[in-house]
Amino acid sequence: MLVIGFNELNVVVMNPETGSVYKVGMNDATNMFRQNGNAFVTYLRKK
Repeated sequence: MLVIGFNELNVVVMNPETGSVYKVGMNDATNMFRQNGNAFVTYLRKK
């Protein structure tokens, strides 16, 4: 899943396999990330 946005209530994610975009409540997202070992990957675009 790709995190594409968030606010104080929700995390907006995209499933790259299907292209579907959906919101996950902050508590559900916290649990989902914790179950995944809180493993994250990020990148910075070179200018």
